[in-house]
Amino acid sequence: MSDRPFKERVKSFFKATINLFEKFFRKIFKRKNEDSLEKKHLLNKKAREKVFIILFLIFPIVQFIIFWIIVNFKSIIMAFSDANGAFDFGATNWNYFVTEWNKESRDIQVSIKNSFIYFGVSNFITLPLTVLFAYLLFKRCFGHRAFRVIFFLPSIIGGVVFCTLFRFFVGVIGSSQGPVLKAYTFLCQIFGQEVPEVVARQGLFGSGKTAYPTIMLEIVWTGMGIGLILMAGGLSRIPVSIFESAKIDGVNMWQEFWKIVVPLLLPTINSVFTLGMAGMFTFYMPVMLLTEGSSDTSTIGWYMTRFTIDRAKKGGNLNYPAFVGILATVCAVPIVLGLRKIVDLLTPDVSY
Repeated sequence: MSDRPFKERVKSFFKATINLFEKFFRKIFKRKNEDSLEKKHLLNKKAREKVFIILFLIFPIVQFIIFWIIVNFKSIIMAFSDANGAFDFGATNWNYFVTEWNKESRDIQVSIKNSFIYFGVSNFITLPLTVLFAYLLFKRCFGHRAFRVIFFLPSIIGGVVFCTLFRFFVGVIGSSQGPVLKAYTFLCQIFGQEVPEVVARQGLFGSGKTAYPTIMLEIVWTGMGIGLILMAGGLSRIPVSIFESAKIDGVNMWQEFWKIVVPLLLPTINSVFTLGMAGMFTFYMPVMLLTEGSSDTSTIGWYMTRFTIDRAKKGGNLNYPAFVGILATVCAVPIVLGLRKIVDLLTPDVSY
């Protein structure tokens, strides 16, 4: 019997074994290559994400370093130095602050009170009105085009021009009264009240009783522009199907506003509320342009600005306004963070 078939069988067996190992190692190396390519892809993706985040943050970080740290570094040093530049931990400026606090004019107390009034008006009057008018504009109610122009007018023409026009609205133009002053005079006549002589001569900014409420009226008007844009953005994100479903269920506009729009707009309302808190101690522009702090209309923002302007004109040091700015920051930060925490707890997460 020939052994040739046996050799062929052995040969075919080894060949099959070699092929099997070859396939096995090919699969292993292929899997390793695929894993390495996948890891490389993930690394490239993470690297791209990191580069994007760095490029996205580099501009605000550089801006913060240049326009806050570098600019305010000297201000912080000045706040804790005396008039000669000697570092005294702010003792000189604190003593001057106490002297200002004890003055009969009570400028600081009035400024603090008005700043908190501004905070209340901005967040508890202007903000609710902004939500309401944004909804009415969204629903295209009667006269929505005219009201849109009226609300956005302060943002369109600029703060300085608008304050100049507003002075004519509430003041005396030559020998005639502005429209708002005419309305005030008419209401006084209806309720049997006499218009103060200083108001009749100089307008609503002439009396301490009417000057700051008039500024608050200007704030309510001018404060709606940005708020309406933010609210309009929030309303546009609400699915149309929600409004259609409410209409099928017979929901009227008032119910739709309170039970659908307001709950779904709470995150946007929270953001606008936070912006209002942040400006509590920096509000001064309308005061500067309309009254320059007269008739008890000063705020903390204008108090610091007035000292800065006066001392810059006279060549004096700016240590005290810098100190007041630091003091206002120390007081404002816990208030803003505390209120923000409360608002976040009261505002549920909304997803739609």
